[in-house]
Amino acid sequence: MLAEADRPGSPSERDAHCGLEKTVALADAVPAVAGHCRRLVDAGVPTASVEEIDFGPLSRAREDTGPHDAAAWRAG
Repeated sequence: MLAEADRPGSPSERDAHCGLEKTVALADAVPAVAGHCRRLVDAGVPTASVEEIDFGPLSRAREDTGPHDAAAWRAG
């Protein structure tokens, strides 16, 4: 997930501005998801199964929601 977020690519028009609430929601999501994955592994879920989780919605959240769309993103 972190490698995907750091991958170089074409700049997005969403890179220029993001509202504070959405910035906080996205920033909070990364450690929350990482913590959930850690808890799964600690509970005995095979690492390979955790690695197969589709993080696409989180990776696309910037593009799929508007700059002030924190509530819609959290609901998705």
